[in-house]
Amino acid sequence: MPAHLVRVKSKLYVRSRRRIVHALDGEYASRSRGRGFDFEDLRDYQPGDDVRDIDWKATARRGEPLVRRHLVTRQRSLVALVDTASTMNARTPAHEDKGDLAVLAVGVLGYLALKHGDRVGLVRGDAGGVVAARPREGERHLEQLLGATRTAIDTSRSAPDLAGVIEHARRRLTRDAIVVVVTDDVEMDERLEQSVRRLAAAHDTLWVAVADANPARELARGEVADARGGWRVPRYLSRSRRIADEHDELTTRLRESLADVLDDAHVSRCRVESSDTAVRELLTMLRRRPYAH
Repeated sequence: MPAHLVRVKSKLYVRSRRRIVHALDGEYASRSRGRGFDFEDLRDYQPGDDVRDIDWKATARRGEPLVRRHLVTRQRSLVALVDTASTMNARTPAHEDKGDLAVLAVGVLGYLALKHGDRVGLVRGDAGGVVAARPREGERHLEQLLGATRTAIDTSRSAPDLAGVIEHARRRLTRDAIVVVVTDDVEMDERLEQSVRRLAAAHDTLWVAVADANPARELARGEVADARGGWRVPRYLSRSRRIADEHDELTTRLRESLADVLDDAHVSRCRVESSDTAVRELLTMLRRRPYAH
């Protein structure tokens, strides 16, 4: 079995299969009425209704014709928009690799989508450029996407350009899709906010933030280098609680600013810090979502 999916499945199967499947109920079902597979309820017969939809047993009990209503299920695409800038090649508060958590998040959501009969695609990039892979079915395809994401993060020397990645995807996603943005503790500036709002207006959007470690606190565990520039963080900063606290306060403000925009745009969100809790956070985010629009 491919390496990345082995890890994804091992994390998923810690929880019961029933709970995992139910986490996506409603995500991939259209609320329109028609001749789908999932029976929903009964209603009075109206002129023009298909006689094949009449429930004859219920009609006999009531004495008036009743027809079945169904949910129309449809195949959709889940497209992961992944920030692969050099800043993703850093550590989380749980001392794990941010790139590993990003790949895990894409893998979990992609695998669940495949199990629901849907396609999975990828748009990844940074200031150095954007690469897209069309949505397709199959675990082999998903494994290729995960491997490409991991390689892109490992080799990136570019600054983030999440707004550019989102705009690239938005202009090319012509069909209704579920879009998962995977990034870190980004600053929500005006350009990014506009891109997020435009994306959310057109597609069901999820947001997964991979948490950043506090470099001042990480110094106690050894040397710390800037993910972009490679310069070493001075060791004496590890003795400054004030600097560590100020970094925590800045991160909190960034998170609150991001949350305000995402909530206002009706974007479901979660923040992951470790592989031990990532699946739980992802499933909680899915369970809190309303029916897809």
